[in-house]
Order: sequence, then C-alpha cells, then structure tokens
Amino acid sequence: MILPAEATPSYPPWALCFEAIRFQHQIDRRAIALRGGRALGWKWSDVGEIGIALYEKHPDIKPLTVRFTDLLQWITDLEDFDDDPLTSNEKKLEAVQMAWFEEWKIDHEGEDELDD
Repeated sequence: MILPAEATPSYPPWALCFEAIRFQHQIDRRAIALRGGRALGWKWSDVGEIGIALYEKHPDIKPLTVRFTDLLQWITDLEDFDDDPLTSNEKKLEAVQMAWFEEWKIDHEGEDELDD
C-alpha cells in the first residue's frame, strides 16, 4: 500500500543521522555476536591492551615523556582502537600512559624513566 505524500512522515536531517547511527550500532552488535561476543575494537576502558600496543609500536619511547596531545593521536592511530576520541579525558589518557609505562618498565629495568 502506498501512502499519500501528506501521510508519509518527513524527518529533519538530524533525525536521519540518528537513524544511521542506530543502524550502524545494530551492525556492530551483529558483528560482535559473530565474533563470539568479543568487541571489534578497543575502547577507552581497555587500557591494558592499549598500553601493550603502544609499547609494541613505540618500544624506545619513554611513556612518561609523551605529551597527552601526542598520546591521544597515537592511541587513535592504533588499528584496533575503536572508540570516540572526543570522549577522552585526562584521567583516561593517564591510565593508558601508566599501563604503557608498566610495559616499558619490564624491558627497561634500571633506566631513568624521565631522562631523554
């Protein structure tokens, strides 16, 4: 049955954006189910995995010398990172930096962590 034009709802442009986001969320949920319940990428709460990945990508960088602006860029550049960069904050960045530092300390025992 085809509805007349006046009976067809018209949505404002922002509503279509929300609809697209909801559709993408449904796709993401299906993909997670297909992967055995594992999420597709890392979120800000996955500080340990992000810290390990940063150490593997930048093994000679001393984590405590990295500025948060650079750290944010490096995190979002990680292939497996799949969260909104705009939801980052100092607390999250510090947690990732400390997880990275813990990995760095294992292979750099006895080195001064702040000297360049």
